[in-house]
Amino acid sequence: MRPPMLRDRETGETLVEGIVAVGIIGVVLVTLIGLVGTAISMGAVRDAQARSQAVVRSVYEAVAAYPASPAGALTCADTAVIADITRVVGQVPVPDGVIVGTPSVFARYLPSTSATPRPVVSTRPCPDTDAPAGAVPLGLAVTIRVTASGSGRAGQSWSDSMTVLVGRQL
Repeated sequence: MRPPMLRDRETGETLVEGIVAVGIIGVVLVTLIGLVGTAISMGAVRDAQARSQAVVRSVYEAVAAYPASPAGALTCADTAVIADITRVVGQVPVPDGVIVGTPSVFARYLPSTSATPRPVVSTRPCPDTDAPAGAVPLGLAVTIRVTASGSGRAGQSWSDSMTVLVGRQL
């Protein structure tokens, strides 16, 4: 027969086993909490992206439907047209948390010096176009930036920008 003290020592778990088990459980819980946080954050970004892209489509359709000038190609000198395009963009319904930036309007032209003419967009917005002398005006390029903030964590947002060509197409 064994003494009772030895029998008690041989049953149960040691302190080291208990600490290792608690450590493993802690690491698993921290990992799971991180994954849940990432999933929530990505959901907010996807929501912002969807709202931003819906507004981009609406703005694109509104600006693309703008009639071309019957008198010829639109140019940076057509300030009334540029103001009207800005007004059209401002009338697009925008949900909460979505910001539509002010349109930037650039001149589109065909350079007169190119052997194989391809449309070029000026590098400076109207009214300060950098179209060279003799260039053939084609119309306007309207660039708009749309930003949607995500729900949830601060700082989660999505931005889209687009360029719509207004005027003669090649």
